[in-house]
Amino acid sequence: MRRFAALLLTAFLFSLACGGSGGEGETVAVIGDRTITVDDVDRRLAEMPPRIQEEFSGPEGRKKLIEGLLDEEAFLLAALDQKLDENPEVKRQIESARRRVLIQAYYGREVAPYTQMTEEDMRDYYESHMDLFTHPEESEVRQVVVDSKETAERVRRMLLDGTSWDHVVGKYCTDMPTKRRNGRIGPVQKNASLIPLVGASAELSRCIDTLTVGTLSPVIRGPKGYHVFTVEKRNPESVMDFEKVQETIRRNHAQAFAEEVRKEKVEELHEEYGTRLVMDPTATGEEEGLDEDRQAAKLFQLAQNASDPMQRIKYYDEILRNHPDDPYACEAQFMIGFVYSEELHNFDRAREAFEKVLARGKDGCKDELIESATWMLQNMGDSPPEFGED
Repeated sequence: MRRFAALLLTAFLFSLACGGSGGEGETVAVIGDRTITVDDVDRRLAEMPPRIQEEFSGPEGRKKLIEGLLDEEAFLLAALDQKLDENPEVKRQIESARRRVLIQAYYGREVAPYTQMTEEDMRDYYESHMDLFTHPEESEVRQVVVDSKETAERVRRMLLDGTSWDHVVGKYCTDMPTKRRNGRIGPVQKNASLIPLVGASAELSRCIDTLTVGTLSPVIRGPKGYHVFTVEKRNPESVMDFEKVQETIRRNHAQAFAEEVRKEKVEELHEEYGTRLVMDPTATGEEEGLDEDRQAAKLFQLAQNASDPMQRIKYYDEILRNHPDDPYACEAQFMIGFVYSEELHNFDRAREAFEKVLARGKDGCKDELIESATWMLQNMGDSPPEFGED
């Protein structure tokens, strides 16, 4: 009995937001000068959530619903007799409900239908952000790094004479990350400012870009010692097909797209109705006096709260451009790599960002960020290990 009373109260309260009786059709009940029709009952049943509808199915359930509507009309008649509709607080609540229903109706008709990305919208995003879906020309590079120029020259002669790369790297390479990968340091983008597992070296980058595939480089001194390398393969620039990234665009940009549509509509309405802010309660006169730390911290918070991955990257990049020495700068650099890797799946951009974290070194980055960037470089794009793997 208590459960039924609760359901009836739920149905009654729900009906207050959805309108009263008075529809056309065969009369099923009368109270005072008010009638309840078959249409009223059907409409009220359709407005209820499915879970509650089940409680009022069948003849007995329908009878209980009619009794509930009669109770509702009794409350309404009593409220009108007491002139509660003239009470200031009740008037305020009625106006608030009216506003809410009108706003929801307008939004549902004029805004919501346009917030869903169409194929044309996704294609527009794809074409205007082509750099996100373009793989630049890359060279697949293999290197050996040693401590002295003399050893490097000897190693180079061995490779020219036909000694295998496996043997040379395994015996002579002094850089352990390179050695663990058997000399293969991953694809190197054309004009790379940072080379995977090497760091910043304009000379190495130029040499890689111009070296003929399958030939040996001269001995070059780099950040980790003396390098000899070869380009095993060169991959031309390529653009990912729209069909392959369409769902990624929908998934990553749908929320930001909907917000853009809403903002555009709001701006149109503000312009149409002449909106003006008479007093800004947030203005303190101190904004221009914000110190560097607070500005960078504010940008970082904006990035964390942004729903669009590209907007987050934009905020992080602003920290790097305008506050490169701020404590937030290294974390912003790491987050750029993380967003490219985990949300946009652009591993080339991610690798470049993580390498910049490593290039900053311990003077510019905390140990945990350097360790995390190193781990991401070694593992991004990999599937989780299966049980039983070493």
